[in-house]
Formats: sequence, C-alpha cells, structure tokens
Amino acid sequence: MRYMRMLIGVGVLFAASGFITSTITAAPITMLTFSNAAPNMAYAFNGSAYELSTVDDGNAATTGDRNAAVDYLDFLAPIFPDIPGFDASFSMDGLVPTGPATNFGGSLMVQNLSGGSFGFYSPANVLLLGGTMGNSALSGAIGPTGAGSLFIASVTNVTGGTLQPYILTNTLTLSMNITAVNGGSGFSLVPVTNVLNPFTMNAIVKFSAGSSGIPEPAAALLLAMGGALGAAAVRRRRKR
Repeated sequence: MRYMRMLIGVGVLFAASGFITSTITAAPITMLTFSNAAPNMAYAFNGSAYELSTVDDGNAATTGDRNAAVDYLDFLAPIFPDIPGFDASFSMDGLVPTGPATNFGGSLMVQNLSGGSFGFYSPANVLLLGGTMGNSALSGAIGPTGAGSLFIASVTNVTGGTLQPYILTNTLTLSMNITAVNGGSGFSLVPVTNVLNPFTMNAIVKFSAGSSGIPEPAAALLLAMGGALGAAAVRRRRKR
C-alpha cells in the first residue's frame, strides 16, 4: 500500500508538471535502441551545472552521439522502413535540474529538469527529427536495482527533420525506459538536501506524437486515383 501511494504520488507529480499529454491522438511513432551495453546516458557536471545527456560512442562517421537501430511505429510504419543495423544516430544534451529531487519515503524519487535539445539522424546523417525540450521529469527507485525507471519530456519546438511534416504540432514527447542506473546501484540522493547524485544509465528512447494527417504514399496514390477517376466521370457527363 505504501509503495502504491508513492506511485500515485509520482503520477500526480508528472500530471501536475504537464507531462501527461492533453491529446488522445498521440501514440508511439519511433523506438530507438542503442548499439552496445555500455552506458548510453549520463548525468554529470559539465563545468557549470549538472546535465543529462547522451554519452558519445566515439563513432566519428555518424552525426549523433550514439548509434541506434530504429523501429517506426503507428502512422510512420507504412511510410518509412525500419533501420535495424544500428546505423542511425541520436544525440541529446542540455537537460538541467530545476531544483532538488522529490524523495518519496527514501524508496522512490522524481527529478524535474528543464531545457535541452535532441537530434535524430539517418544512416546518411540526414536529420530525421530535431527539437528543443521544455519541462521533463526523471523517476526511479533509490538504490538497487536501478531498473524500471522512466523519463518523459515535452518537446516545445520541432526544429526540423524529414519526419516533421508528419507530426501534429504540439503533440511530440520524448520518453525513455531506463535500466542499469549506475550499473544496477540505482539513483542516490544527498542526505537532507535531496540533491540528485551523478549517474550513468542505459535507455531505450521513444518518440510519441499525433499524426498531422499527411497520408502514407499508398493512401495518397489511391486518393489521387480517386480524384482522377472522379474528374474523368465529370468530363464524360459534360460531353453528354
């Protein structure tokens, strides 16, 4: 019961911060998995502030920090082929804490963050989706096992990319399913102040959004054929 109350509290905190989307049209549209077991995200001091960002995998041939495989979902699935070979890439940086974490009984914590940007690139280093984030939140267990943690961010501005025309304005969110926080040690907070300590983690990244209504190519072709047939029928009637 105590743990259930904590989970409800986390849900309320996420909702109050605006992380539960206001539209029922949003659905997962892409899922990114990364190329190796090494930590792909880190929360560390950058010289002026603590920051959550991707960890560079050292592959200079790709634009993003981490090579990734991509599964296209929902309305993007009929339009774009999946990228299974870890040949796409992804970067995220600039997410900074807005204060100390909220500590739920020493077992669960939520850390609010703000700002940041992301870029998601094709194997040819063409931008597929880029944007800036507003509010975000990270939640998870304090201490082992370091699994079952979540992250969600509202995307305040989509700055470009091949996927942008297919996405309904103001519906895009970025979320992460998180494992292996600090190699399984989990999150930790500074006693009394509840400041979140540095950590590393592995994550699967998902984008969710509503459709702008641009049809897939097959549907567009059927619409065009229907329009052409309709126009031909009108012309035939006029000739009579």
